[in-house]
Amino acid sequence: MCGPAHGVARDVMACHARDPVDVVVGCALVFGALLGAERCGLPSVVLFPNVDLRWAPGRPGFGPGLLPLEGEEGEARDAEIWEAARLAFAAGQPALDPARQELGLPATSHPWEEWDRASLVLLLTSRHFDYPYALPERTLFAGPVLDDPVWSETTSWSSSGGDRPLVLVSLGSSFQDQLDVYRRSIAALGELDVQAIVTLGGMFEPSDFEAAENVEIVATAPHAPILQRAAAMVTHGGHGSVLKALAAGVPVVCLPLGRDQAENGARASWHGAGLVLDREASSAEIEAALTRVLAEPDFAAAAGDLATKIHAEISEGIVVRELERISAVGACEEGSAVRRCWVPSQSTPGEEDAAVDADRLAGDGRRIGARQERGEPPYLRVHTRPGQIALTRIFLGASSSASVPVRWITPALAAAYAGRAGVGRRPAIEYLNRWRLLKAHQLARYTAVSIEQIAGQVGFSSAQILTRAFKNAFGYTPSGLRRAS
Repeated sequence: MCGPAHGVARDVMACHARDPVDVVVGCALVFGALLGAERCGLPSVVLFPNVDLRWAPGRPGFGPGLLPLEGEEGEARDAEIWEAARLAFAAGQPALDPARQELGLPATSHPWEEWDRASLVLLLTSRHFDYPYALPERTLFAGPVLDDPVWSETTSWSSSGGDRPLVLVSLGSSFQDQLDVYRRSIAALGELDVQAIVTLGGMFEPSDFEAAENVEIVATAPHAPILQRAAAMVTHGGHGSVLKALAAGVPVVCLPLGRDQAENGARASWHGAGLVLDREASSAEIEAALTRVLAEPDFAAAAGDLATKIHAEISEGIVVRELERISAVGACEEGSAVRRCWVPSQSTPGEEDAAVDADRLAGDGRRIGARQERGEPPYLRVHTRPGQIALTRIFLGASSSASVPVRWITPALAAAYAGRAGVGRRPAIEYLNRWRLLKAHQLARYTAVSIEQIAGQVGFSSAQILTRAFKNAFGYTPSGLRRAS
């Protein structure tokens, strides 16, 4: 995290010198990106790909997966754990000190100060998933990223299983000594009247395991289509896995293996949307937990409630909205107080913002061109209002054959394009249509809006045209998706 900070900062500076940018967006644990932004006088946005790692009043100490505890006892418990976390991160400060000095930046006393100096912190989790607490300054919940990784699409799975409930098992895609946890989970599934699909994250081979006839084991498989049918998920508690399950309304049984996983399991349990077991839980204990989650309707009801709230949050387009706003501010002068260059909005844009956006999109192209010369990326509007986009205005007045570089493509679109022929640039109309279909899929799956209304919202002239394109893209119609859901 801290050791490579100087090199990463230099990389950011070199990239900015070669291809000037308006804002630097970096993972919370890549401190060098923040140093580079500060040295260039650029606004910086920190992305936490999980729940917040920082202390805040009333939050349980991060790490062991504790539930909130009020009163003096809770305060004492949490203070001790947060102090341990602070000391753990402090071990990286000796690497940051010389990096900041060589870059001509003011000294800091702890790595966490790098987050405090950023212009904005975006938490890529749901405010409805985390415990309630007062957010630190310049911090927003932005909603989770639910895309499946590209490599998971290389393996298919069979969906035969009759009317038996479907259980998905996934224990991550990086090694955490989970071979035996898989074996105990597979043994538990063999005792239940369920259909099960076990995905190994590319770490093991299906031949490494013995399984009953109701358990299918694959090296990899995309989770999204499985979760559309699943009744429960057995997971290691990774943030992405837990949030994907809950966003699909699927309760979880968590066996945390380390990292932030106990924290995610604790939150799912706190909301009543799952259970947490020790990683050493026996197959009988896993079987008992699954039996409860499948039999007691309150688990599915809690997960369904979270799903509705999570998708409403995602639909706000907070990441795109805030990056567009911060890009419009422009670069700060070198040496200025970077964090004062940006004040994040606290709600969705109001009528005034909508009027400004409409004016921008209705311009004759000169305004768009001028703003692009300053580096502002208006093409990002395809994400928030795909049905109101004049493609020629967004892509520099070019025709539908204009192209979009891969670095501009969101994770969902990257999953559609990465690893295929012609990856460098793709036609802009292909990019826009793919995004429209993804938005239509989300609206059909998680809202009661009519197919005709969805077509209008995402930019198709009729429900029939949307249905045809939808089926070509996903293999089923919007109405079929709703029936299956």
